[in-house]
Amino acid sequence: MTTTLFDFLINFNPEAYEIALQIEDEITSSPASIKTYATTFLECIVDDMLLKSGNKNINPYANFTPKVKKLSMFGVIKYSFETQLINAYKLRNTAHYSLKKTADEDKRLALELYEKLFHIAWRYFEEFGGNEYDYLGKPKFIPPFRENDEKELVEVPHIERMEKIFDHCIICGRKNNSHYHNLCSDCNNKIEHVEDVINMKNHFEGNFTKRNIVDLGYSKPYSDALVRELLNENLILKVDKSYCFNDELFDDYLKEIELYGEIELVLSEFASGKLTLKDIKKSDYYIKGKDSIKPFTQVYKIVSDAIFKEFISQLSLGIEISEIMENTTITEDEIISWYNMQLKMLEDGIKNQDFINYNKISIDSFIKLRAQGKTQKEIIDNLHLPEDIVEFWLNTHVKELDYFKESLDDTNMDLILKAISENKTKTEFLDNFDISQDELNCLLDKYPEFNKIYTRDYIIKRRKDFLFYLNENNYENSIEKAHLYKKEVDEWLNIGRKDFELRHPGELCEFYRDTIEKLMKHYVKYRVNALSKGEAARKINQSP
Repeated sequence: MTTTLFDFLINFNPEAYEIALQIEDEITSSPASIKTYATTFLECIVDDMLLKSGNKNINPYANFTPKVKKLSMFGVIKYSFETQLINAYKLRNTAHYSLKKTADEDKRLALELYEKLFHIAWRYFEEFGGNEYDYLGKPKFIPPFRENDEKELVEVPHIERMEKIFDHCIICGRKNNSHYHNLCSDCNNKIEHVEDVINMKNHFEGNFTKRNIVDLGYSKPYSDALVRELLNENLILKVDKSYCFNDELFDDYLKEIELYGEIELVLSEFASGKLTLKDIKKSDYYIKGKDSIKPFTQVYKIVSDAIFKEFISQLSLGIEISEIMENTTITEDEIISWYNMQLKMLEDGIKNQDFINYNKISIDSFIKLRAQGKTQKEIIDNLHLPEDIVEFWLNTHVKELDYFKESLDDTNMDLILKAISENKTKTEFLDNFDISQDELNCLLDKYPEFNKIYTRDYIIKRRKDFLFYLNENNYENSIEKAHLYKKEVDEWLNIGRKDFELRHPGELCEFYRDTIEKLMKHYVKYRVNALSKGEAARKINQSP
């Protein structure tokens, strides 16, 4: 009989292949004898693992279980593979020492052991260099017999595992400490255990106990852990002292496990460059992840991070955001969505360096446009920034972004002093630069040197200019020529009048006295020229 299941071993391990042929010959004609061949087959595979790993610290003449445990301890095989091998060996013991000497029991144990040997052989082939033989995928497992049982067997899904690429689990997003997998231990266990779960599903028609699981060849600790996991997943239900499968969820469970494999494959192809950003953004995996549909959410996050790595890389080269958006896959909505997601992560204590870089580049661009006199709204529109980003910069505790506050203050002070040198009124430069009076007062209080220059170049100089122009002009014309505004001068005079009346000497008291003296001279002149009190007052733009 030529095997349809173990052909992949023909050149990879001819000895194991010949034993597999004997197993397939005996399983239908003499199922009870499979235990002998199973022992030889397992030992043949483990010995070859020792040979291929080149690990001389393991005694090749040791018993089976110690050899397997040391292979795992030295990192030659993973713990899940260790469990798989030892469980099969225990099942072989169960078959060997079974007290139920019936043909049906022999067939059941033989079928169970045969299936385990097949999956072990394929994993051994995959993990120890079988990819060099260009074998096209894992064969579909077909039981050699299933007498007196019309129940359709659940097939084990074929899930192609990829080398570790991502630091966080590609399903749940948690930190992944595995050296081998792209999934965390919890999510990976679902894949690792699916074969055993399906095996249980195929064997148990109704209720079953933990003891029944042990009778299938699994260790008690493993059986206990598997039951806890399946209960947590609501995949099995507790019925008195036994359990039963939740059939309503089983198909969804298998589909989810298959999706784990698909997601790992897609992300691996994306990471290797086989799929471009444009390709993966069109996929259902990305679209469903964007809509927060599990288990695709991490696909969206990983792809979004990649989009922004490209985006930030081009930003750092000085390319305009509008040009980047035109020539890449990124959109303004994605920028906003990514920004909001990063803010939430920051609140949870997760600081993404790409997010920091994006903010630093945006701050530098913001300050550059601000120095040109652009308002906050104009800059946000120009740079396609989130509307609340300036508020974040002003209030954040992220040290790398602290410089924004001082840079903004420096830029605003430079704008104000430049406007003063250009004879702009305070109303003009506050309105033009979208600076409030409170913000100006804050700058004056915070920076003594700026206060000194502002007082000298604006307040003192323009008061002097006002008094100079008041020698020949009326009140309002003098204000205009001195590049002041009426409300501002009125306030100075009101404060000065109070100081004058209370005999409190000071700059505003003197300013009030000098202003009144000059206005009085104009008033007297108009009265000498026979103008009435009202007409004279109107001439100097003051009420009588």
